Amino acid sequence: MKRSIVMLILLMATAVFAGVVLAQDDRTDDATTPVMLDRAVIAGTSQLFFDSLNAGDIETWLTTLAEDAVSFEPVGTPPNVGHEGLLAWVGSQAGFESVTTKVNEIIVAGNSAAILWTSTFVLPGGAEIVLDGVDVHEYNDAGLIQIVEGYFDPSPIFAAIE
Repeated sequence: MKRSIVMLILLMATAVFAGVVLAQDDRTDDATTPVMLDRAVIAGTSQLFFDSLNAGDIETWLTTLAEDAVSFEPVGTPPNVGHEGLLAWVGSQAGFESVTTKVNEIIVAGNSAAILWTSTFVLPGGAEIVLDGVDVHEYNDAGLIQIVEGYFDPSPIFAAIE
């Protein structure tokens, strides 16, 4: 089921990307043609994104992200823009004893990756909230994450902290 959802998200992202490329197919300047990144680099960078967060290594985490990256965590909420906005998002998790994310699978398509994950939020006192979700990372030509879209239901977190 999770794989079907991820595949659907990847198909939609690929269709949007293909639509942009097809809409611009009259381009003749090679400098404007998107650079296709190495699949292993994309997968490795997406893994590092989560590994560095888990380790609390925010400096390394920021190296995976473009300076002007935009994150929607979750999709449908206001974006976190640039390193400053992303740091504010990380700071919003300070009320938990810990937050760890296990990467279950990374699927690369084009210059994007869909990451299936399971996060465990430990509340003060030890109670745990476990969420499953999908992040979609869109990469820029420099090989950095430009857009992060998180697909998950945050309501268990909100209910626990109210």
